Amino acid sequence: MRIVIVVTIICVSIAITLSVGLTFWRKRENTEYHSENIDRNSTTLMPFSTTQIKIEIPTVIPSEHRRNSSAANCSLPLVPVYSEDNEAISGDLNNNQWYTPVDIFLDVKNNLYVVDTENNRILKYKASSIKGKVVAGNGVGMYGTQGYPEILYPTAIFVDRNENMYIADHYIQGLYRVIFWPNNSWKGVVIINDTTSRCYGIYLDPDLNILVSEQDNHRVVKWLAPFYKNYSVIAGNGTKGTEANQLHSPRSIFLNLINGDLYVVDVGNNRTEKWSYGAEVGSTVAKDITSPLDVAVDCRNNLYIVAGTYDTVKYYGPTAITGLEGIVIIQSHNDDLSDSFYHIKAMALNPSTGDICIADSHNIVKKYMIDNFFSIGDNQTRNSTLSTTTCLMSRNATWNQTGIVLIGRSTSCGVSDDQLCHPSDLFLDMNNNIYIADTSNNRIQKYEFLNKTITTVAHYGLASPSSLFVDSDTYNLYILDYDFSTSFERHPRIQYRQKNSVTGKVLVSGTRTIFDSGVAYVSLDNDLNIYMSEYTLGHVRKWLAPYYTNSIVVAKNTTNMRPRGLFIDKNNTLYFFDDNNSQIQKWLIGATSGSTIVSHLPSTERITTDCSGNIYFSTSSTSKIYQYNMLYDILKVIVDGNNSSYFAAVKLDTFGNLYIVDSQNNQLIKYAVFE
Repeated sequence: MRIVIVVTIICVSIAITLSVGLTFWRKRENTEYHSENIDRNSTTLMPFSTTQIKIEIPTVIPSEHRRNSSAANCSLPLVPVYSEDNEAISGDLNNNQWYTPVDIFLDVKNNLYVVDTENNRILKYKASSIKGKVVAGNGVGMYGTQGYPEILYPTAIFVDRNENMYIADHYIQGLYRVIFWPNNSWKGVVIINDTTSRCYGIYLDPDLNILVSEQDNHRVVKWLAPFYKNYSVIAGNGTKGTEANQLHSPRSIFLNLINGDLYVVDVGNNRTEKWSYGAEVGSTVAKDITSPLDVAVDCRNNLYIVAGTYDTVKYYGPTAITGLEGIVIIQSHNDDLSDSFYHIKAMALNPSTGDICIADSHNIVKKYMIDNFFSIGDNQTRNSTLSTTTCLMSRNATWNQTGIVLIGRSTSCGVSDDQLCHPSDLFLDMNNNIYIADTSNNRIQKYEFLNKTITTVAHYGLASPSSLFVDSDTYNLYILDYDFSTSFERHPRIQYRQKNSVTGKVLVSGTRTIFDSGVAYVSLDNDLNIYMSEYTLGHVRKWLAPYYTNSIVVAKNTTNMRPRGLFIDKNNTLYFFDDNNSQIQKWLIGATSGSTIVSHLPSTERITTDCSGNIYFSTSSTSKIYQYNMLYDILKVIVDGNNSSYFAAVKLDTFGNLYIVDSQNNQLIKYAVFE
C-alpha cells in the first residue's frame, strides 16, 4: 500500500524513502537550491544509514551570488582600517543567550548564524536584527522523536544561498558527523557519519562536495557528492608534521570558489596554508601566528586570521604589493571587560562590505566596520618628506677634517639658545635647516641655514626627546620622547607637533601599545608611516598612517638582531645598524628577510645616505665618520674626530656638508665638503 502525504517546505525538494515497506513523499515548493556550475537538471542523492535523500539542484549563472568574488569587481580597499567602535549582537535571557559559541557564519543575505556549542543548537539572526531564533537543535543533544537527529556539540557550519545548513557536530565524543538541515525545517538528516576525528571546519564546494578538516587525522578531506560515502584527501597526508605536505591539527578552512584555492588554519604549526586545486603540497601564506583559529579571504585575496593567544584579528596582504604582514586590524581592549573580547573563537567576513563579525567565549558577537584605508605608496607620492633632494654634491667629495662648531662652543651643558645638553639626534629639512633633539634640555632646537639663528621649536610637554623627524612638506615634527608619569618607569612615545604649535599630540604611547623600552630611534617613510627600532626585542616596527593604531613588524630575523639608527630612503627601503652583529642591514618594502650591506663594523648610533646612495655612519667609540660606497664595496673613514667626542648622529645637507651632534661635548658641528 502506498500512502502519499504532501507537505510544503520552502527552498529545497527532499524525498525520504524509509526501507520499512512504507514510502513517504513530501512535495515541497518548487523553489530553487543554488550551487554554481551545476547543471539545471542534475540530481544529488544523499544516503544516510537506511535513509535516502534526493535534492534537486537547479543552477544559476556561474558568476552570480559568489561569496568571494574576483578582484576585478572588488570594491573593498586594498588595506582596510576598521573602526574601534563596534556593533554588539547581545541576547536576552532566553533564546538569544549563548554558551561558548565556537563558529559563526554569514550567508549571502547577511543573516548571521551562531553555533551555540554548549547549548547544542544553532541560532539565526536576520540582517540588522538583534533578536535571534533557534533554527536547529533543541538544546537536548539527543535523537528526537521518530529517529530524527538533534545536534550534539556542534562546532562548524556552512549555509548555502537558500539558507540550508550543513552542520558538523559530535554525537559520539571525539567523532564528527555532518547534518543537512533544510531551511525552515524542524529536523535535519545525517549525511556523513562513521568518522574517526573531531572537526572544526566545513565548506561546500560548487559541486556540492563537502570539505571538512579532520583535526585528529591531520588532514582535510572532501566527501564526494552525491552519496557522501567516499572521500578524497585534499590537504595533508594524515600524519602530523611540519613539511609542505603535512598538517598538524587543522581547524578552520576557507575555499576560494573562483580558483579552488583552499586555505587551512594549521593550528599545531602556528601557520595558515594554501593548497591550490589538485596540489600535493601546500604553501605557507601566514606564519608565526600563535594558536590561529579562523581564516577568511576577501576579493583581493587578502587574508584575515584570528590569532587566538592574543585575541586579535590579523591582516595578511600580498606583501609584494603592500609590505604589510601580520598587521593587527582588530584587537581586544582588556582594560574594560564590558567592551572587550574574552577569547576570540570565530570570525565571519562580509565579502561585499568588508564587515567583520567576531564571536568570543564571553558569549558576544561584535561587528566591526571599515571606516578608512591605509595608503600604499608608489614611491612618487611624498618623496619630499625625505631630507635628500636634487644631488648637488660630487661623487668624489672629500671633507675638511676640522669641524666648525655651530652650537655649543663652551662644550658644557647649558639652557641658552646657543647651548645644548646631551643632544642625541638631528634632522635636516628641504631648506637645510637643522633640527636638534636637545635631550637633557627637553626641547627641539632649530638652526636656520640662511640667517644662522637658533630658536626653540618644541619644548612644552617634552621629556628626554631622543629622536625626531620633520615632514618637509609641512615642517611638522614627529618626536620620540618618554613618559615618566609612572614611578621608576619610562614609556617611549611618539609626539606629533604641528609647525608653530606650543602643544602636541601623542600618536603612539608605550603605556597602551606594544612597545619596547629599548626604543630610541624613529623614522618615517613617504606615506608618513612611523618606524621604530625595538632594540631589546630585536626588530623594527612600523606604525601605519594615518591613525597609528595598527602596527606590524617589518624587520626581524633569528640572528638576535639589535637594530639601531633607522633610515628610510625615497623608495621606502629600510636601513639600520644591527648592533649585535656589527653590520648594516637593508630591507626592501614587503621583504621577509634583509640583506647585509657591510659587516664587522664598530658600534654606531645612527646611519644616513647621500643622494648617490652612499651610506654614512658615525662611531660612538672612536669619533669617526665612515662612508660606505655600495657600488664599489668600499668602506673608508672620511672624518677622524676628537677621541673625546661622542658622535651621536650624522646628516648631510643638499651640498654634501656633514653635520654631527656630539653628545659628549654638547655641540652641533659642521664638516664642510670640498668641491
